[in-house]
Amino acid sequence: VAELARDAAALVESLVLQHFGPGDSGADSAGLENAVGEIAAATGRDILRSLIEARDVSEPRLMRDGEPRRLAGRSSRTVMTMMGPVEYERSRYRRRGRPSWMPADDSLGLMAGWMTRPAAKTSLFAVSHCTFQDAEEILRRAGPMAPSASALQDLSAAMHGSWREVEDATLERVRAMEGVPPAAVSASASLDGVMISMRSGEGGREEACWREASCAALSFRDRDGERLSSVCIGRMPEEGKAGLKARLWKEVEAARAMRPDLALVAVAHAAPDNWSFLSKLDPEEEAVDFWHACEHLATVAAHARDPDAWFRRWRDELKDGRGGVDRVIRSIRHLRNSRAAGRADLERELNFFRKNRSRMRYRELQDRKLPIGSGIVEAANKTLVACRMKGSGMRWSMAGGQAVPAFRALIKSGRFDRAWEAMAANDNRAAALKPLAA
Repeated sequence: VAELARDAAALVESLVLQHFGPGDSGADSAGLENAVGEIAAATGRDILRSLIEARDVSEPRLMRDGEPRRLAGRSSRTVMTMMGPVEYERSRYRRRGRPSWMPADDSLGLMAGWMTRPAAKTSLFAVSHCTFQDAEEILRRAGPMAPSASALQDLSAAMHGSWREVEDATLERVRAMEGVPPAAVSASASLDGVMISMRSGEGGREEACWREASCAALSFRDRDGERLSSVCIGRMPEEGKAGLKARLWKEVEAARAMRPDLALVAVAHAAPDNWSFLSKLDPEEEAVDFWHACEHLATVAAHARDPDAWFRRWRDELKDGRGGVDRVIRSIRHLRNSRAAGRADLERELNFFRKNRSRMRYRELQDRKLPIGSGIVEAANKTLVACRMKGSGMRWSMAGGQAVPAFRALIKSGRFDRAWEAMAANDNRAAALKPLAA
């Protein structure tokens, strides 16, 4: 390979110098760089075509999955590579009642039937970060590989189908390989939701509608409370967040099996559905997200004589005071009893703090360097779903949409490369080629 690279570099240099002489001081540096890139890519495509055709076979008969096939001629094929489209000639084998089989195609391990693995991996990474149209433009500007937006959409759907088949087994292996960060002394589990626009016909609705996608996160922290790593999960709208909860449960279960000493903290908004699930994880501590509690404090403060001063005082007391939530409750009760207007609002907020009193021991959690906010999962809402799926005019189907949070979660969790290996192995398994005796 090194020798081939040196020969190719010499060839590119000689070709470029035909257009840009060494003494041409007026040569445009950008034009020079583009010329080198174009020639290098063209040379690479020629080399790839030769290598692919060299891997083909032309035996009169071959075995395919235990069945004999006969040579039926040759045909051309174009596939997308990192250096652009490559056209090559290959043998075609047939058996009555079976689709034609091309050994050269199989030898490439093509993804979705038309892309080489490096090209497919790069393309899937691109569409996981931006729209299919933007990915098409970025890839076109970055180099000779320029698949269309519709082709990228088909690739994403095909690779997500492959991922679904290997997801459970792959994640089990990945968890075992990752382990738990050695410096971790605690872990926090959170889940939340974010609304996205769904296409008409989804979920039994005739018109377009907004439904709640969901995200979850399991984060590991050291003895100083600093986050070491996080695993993110993203799901399209589903009944009761069932798939999301099942995945988070497996992540927590695996972490505890590896590190039984970890202190698990459940942190989330106060929605009853969150806690009916999180409590089943049997966490050592539970906490209503502090900033969510502050939103309820702000509602109460609107009924005080000096709303800003009242809010600042009781926000700080709730966060930093020992037994602060009890004093907050007494203050709200006093405010309710002394106001003729707004009693219904104050009664509702009073019930909120009473109901969640045991999950608002913020000073104690901070003293133990444990989290009091669910910022990680709220960031996941944005990075996995909102930033990619809430663009102007976007509407999603369940089938087409799930690939986005699934692959973005793998990237954000640092698991994309290992997941790709499993998808690639599952998507195309080359068959052994065994020539038959005449």
